[in-house]
Amino acid sequence: MIVIDTEVVSKSFIQMQLGYCREIAASSGGKYYPIADLTSWAVHDIVIQELERELLSSLQALREEDDIKRGNKNGTGKESGNKSAI
Repeated sequence: MIVIDTEVVSKSFIQMQLGYCREIAASSGGKYYPIADLTSWAVHDIVIQELERELLSSLQALREEDDIKRGNKNGTGKESGNKSAI
């Protein structure tokens, strides 16, 4: 999860922030980014990283499902079971 905090108060005469975005990111395991620190390229890079992470996670889940279907319950991509040397 990506949380971009758009709450900017630097030019406001009332220095009050709700601050929920940082808490949301922490609670959800996401990453927090204040908008003041971001450029358009930084947002692009953040989104690409998140997409790559999601793709990797999906591929790992598919591999584990395939291992289970093939009878390999340990999810390592290797055959399970004990083979003793003769």
